[in-house]
Amino acid sequence: MWTPKRILLLGFGFSLFLAMYLGYGWVLGGIDGMPPLPAGFYARAKEDLPPLPARTTSRVVYRLQQAFGQECPEINRKIKIEINSRRMVFAADLFQVEPDGRVRLAPLSVALFNKDKSESRQQEINTIRGEVAFLKFDRPIAHLTDIGSRKVVGAEISGKIEVVNNRKTSARDDDIFIFIPNGPLFYQENKSLVWSADALHLTDNSSKPKPTEIHGVGFEMELLSETPGATPAQAKKAKGDPISGVRRIKLLSQVDMHLYIDGNSNFLGNPGHKKDSPPQSTESTGAKDKSHITIKTQGTFDYFLQKGMDLAVFDAGLKPGAPVREVTVNRYHDTKGAVDQLVCEKLTLELRRKDGADPASGVAREEKSLETGMDIQTARATGKEVVLTSEADHLEAHGNDFYYDARTQSATLKGSPEIWAIKEGNVLHCPQMTLTEEKADPKVAGSTSFQKAQATGPGWIEMHEREKTGQGKPVKAFWTDQLLSTREGPHELLVLKGKARFLNPKEEQELSADTLKVWLAPPKPEPKPKAKPEASSLKKEAAPAQGGKKIHRVEGIGNVASISRDLIIKESGRLTVWFRDPPPGEANPPAPSADPKQNGKLPGSPMPKEKILGPVLGLDLGQPLKGDGKEKRDPPLELTARSIEAWIIQFPGKNRFEKVWTEGSVHVKQDPSKVGEKGVDVKGDTLQMTYGPEGNFLVVTGDLAQLRMDRMLIVGPEVNIDQATNKAWVNGVGAMQMESTTNFQGNKLNKAVPLEVHWNKSMFFNGKFAEFHGGIQAEQENSRLACQSLQVFFDKEVSLRAGNKVGQPARVLNLVCDRNVRVEEIIRLEDRLVKYHRIQAITLSMNRLDRDDEDGKQAKEGNEVRASGPGEVRILQLGGGDALFAPVSPETPPKPTAITTSNSKDKTTEVMKLTHVTFLRSMYGNSLSNTATFLENVRVLNFPCENPNIEIDLDAVLDNLPKGGMYLRCDRLDVLTTQAKGKAQQEMRAKGRVVVQAQEFWGRAEQVSYEEAKDLVIFNGGENGTATLYKRVRQGLPPEEIKGRKITYNRATGQFRIDEGRWLNGGGN
Repeated sequence: MWTPKRILLLGFGFSLFLAMYLGYGWVLGGIDGMPPLPAGFYARAKEDLPPLPARTTSRVVYRLQQAFGQECPEINRKIKIEINSRRMVFAADLFQVEPDGRVRLAPLSVALFNKDKSESRQQEINTIRGEVAFLKFDRPIAHLTDIGSRKVVGAEISGKIEVVNNRKTSARDDDIFIFIPNGPLFYQENKSLVWSADALHLTDNSSKPKPTEIHGVGFEMELLSETPGATPAQAKKAKGDPISGVRRIKLLSQVDMHLYIDGNSNFLGNPGHKKDSPPQSTESTGAKDKSHITIKTQGTFDYFLQKGMDLAVFDAGLKPGAPVREVTVNRYHDTKGAVDQLVCEKLTLELRRKDGADPASGVAREEKSLETGMDIQTARATGKEVVLTSEADHLEAHGNDFYYDARTQSATLKGSPEIWAIKEGNVLHCPQMTLTEEKADPKVAGSTSFQKAQATGPGWIEMHEREKTGQGKPVKAFWTDQLLSTREGPHELLVLKGKARFLNPKEEQELSADTLKVWLAPPKPEPKPKAKPEASSLKKEAAPAQGGKKIHRVEGIGNVASISRDLIIKESGRLTVWFRDPPPGEANPPAPSADPKQNGKLPGSPMPKEKILGPVLGLDLGQPLKGDGKEKRDPPLELTARSIEAWIIQFPGKNRFEKVWTEGSVHVKQDPSKVGEKGVDVKGDTLQMTYGPEGNFLVVTGDLAQLRMDRMLIVGPEVNIDQATNKAWVNGVGAMQMESTTNFQGNKLNKAVPLEVHWNKSMFFNGKFAEFHGGIQAEQENSRLACQSLQVFFDKEVSLRAGNKVGQPARVLNLVCDRNVRVEEIIRLEDRLVKYHRIQAITLSMNRLDRDDEDGKQAKEGNEVRASGPGEVRILQLGGGDALFAPVSPETPPKPTAITTSNSKDKTTEVMKLTHVTFLRSMYGNSLSNTATFLENVRVLNFPCENPNIEIDLDAVLDNLPKGGMYLRCDRLDVLTTQAKGKAQQEMRAKGRVVVQAQEFWGRAEQVSYEEAKDLVIFNGGENGTATLYKRVRQGLPPEEIKGRKITYNRATGQFRIDEGRWLNGGGN
């Protein structure tokens, strides 16, 4: 504590010390003990002095130059303050504290330095310039020096305002520049928010060669702040964190954005496909690699700055009752002179920043200067209706949700319930469609990138094929699962999955399957036009293009069905059709043959060409190339097979099949075009048809392959038809059926009836001749034939293209049977056998006899039958012998009427009788002369019988002839049939050692004749002999013997007349 005593002692001490110092200086102060000053240190003139060292720049000025540039006006401002805690630098000329406590600075320049976390990159700097600024601090400001210890909690900047971000580079030509013309611009620290109601113009100079620009009215900017030393346990950021950047920028209205993206991007369009070539430098491409994008909306725009990826959101901000507003995106193709457009209600973009900086040095490389800017990484457009249009691709699409992803080079459009799109007049409807850019395959020479399209189902497409008249042909395609458009090798591939169907109502064509695939061949390069007068350009413009895509292949898988005017595929597991151009020198398919017989159709002839409108529809392989369309069409073919393959040649305006192959339960059917015809019916395991200019070659195989062409049917393991040579053949077991107007004996029938032939070795047919081998069995109406070899000759050629349906059916001209021949005829009436006729021989031939004119009148037709023995003839009918040796008649079967014959007036009803004839040498029958002849050891047995197949032993039956039976043996037997009183009458002559035996008599003679008209039996002994007749009188008595040169027996009266003979053992003449 200071007491008066202590104060006095302190003052006395200072006084004593001062007195002693003054005394010392007075006594010893004049003594100089230092050496003299060298001359070089003497005082000199000002001009002789050395230059002063450069004054070091202050840290504040260095910071201002780093932020605003070396020659910036901020370094000359009167006020320059750095706030190290905020990494902030202020520069102004005027400082004034307002009555409300705010600080007025004019003009104001502020630089914000983000924390430098990487030594390899330039520090990020944000600068703000304004004409007048009012700053509000957390504590009152009295002096300028107080700003360093205060925190800005609010600000208002007016006048022209500029905000710049250096993008962490030292260059000035890539900065982000924001300009606000009038302001005011507000800042509030507790909200980390900057906002203004004035217009804003943002320019991003990192995009080369043109900057990205954004215009808008009213904005909000949300700032980022740092939290040093934050731990996971901290729930909130510490107050007073320095600003480290911008989190979000929002424009409130009238947004107009201009963006330049990679020209190879497929955002809002197809950039075009070019063949892969060595990469070119950006210096050589320049601005050609950039596409101009504009985005406009009357609504809001939010821009979120994120690490490595920015997010931009455009929102039209539709409200109930408000005017309609929308987001419009345009992409300009400078090279094409076209615009692609997207219209929606909300658009979200993920933007990837490309700064082109070298991560090692932090210095932008000059060769990458054109790679800087922004690219659209993803884009999503939503709204009640999203509309996408492309002038370059002639496309307009409508949906609810559009998504683009640059990483996968894909764009997806969704709709609820569906999207619809129009491209070059074609309409698409489906729930979702995705377009993807696929890179070219480097392994394939000449490969190009292409666009892959995928649409989910259910959906449908309506396509149009333009005609010269300008009218379109609508073709529709439907699917339920997926539509895929891609590329396979050099061909474009279209795939429809799930109940896929093509429909062409105008052409009446339809093709459906579980999966349909269509391959399109690349268009051929158009020939270089020759120099022509200017007038020729009009003709060239009017001519149709020749370089269009053509169908290369069509494939249907699973439940394949097709409907067209000429072909109906009812069911198939797989359908494949290949197309190719005609060979050189064949500009048009050959015209059909003028021969009317060649205009008929086989299962192959009308089989289909593949007619494609859009993709693929029906098949049509054999329609005439020319015609007025008025001719009557044949019914369509109906085809069923497990697998169908066809090869088609594409001629201008017409397709022609080259080959067709089907397998697996093949069935081809065609209904007849006229009443009375039978159409076409083909069945087998496989069917192969090959085109020929004069006719097709057809092969049908299977366990029982069947081919019917109207009146002709061929069955076998392999049926071969060659229409060009008009030949058909079968190797192996088979059958053939065709209509004929004659029976096996050559007699003309009242109508054409089917003639069916079976064999077990082979068959050959050439139109007029048919040859069969092995186990032949033939059947025609009531007749049957069996042999080992059969040859049939027809009176006219049967066309294998016409199927024997041109004119009247062919008649059998000659028929030759060999080895074990057996011919039967059975006639029934109401399930009752009324007539049976059988011929057995070693060989048998039937030959048609020519007609002879008689007195100018045309004679009736006839034929002859020849059989070689040993042989046998059986006839079972009412009365038996009355028609014993008559040729088989084509008349209707006889009615079973009662016939009375007796020696008295009693009446008896005739019964069925069997006539059995055997011969050793031959048999001959002539229908014109109504004669039949049997030669050598002829034996005849006639007796009542109901069974035509009864076994007969002629040697044993003689000992016990049945009642009413009669036996005859001779060397030759001639039978003549005549007409008398409308009734057939027979005359029989037996010659050479004739023996006749019955129950009541038997006899021998050289010749025996029978006249049915007179009912007389005449025994003739010949020139040097006598006839002998034995008549039984009663049981146990010897027979009566009658001898004479001629004996006549009247069957009606039972009387005998003897010429030059006698009656022995009783009896009379």
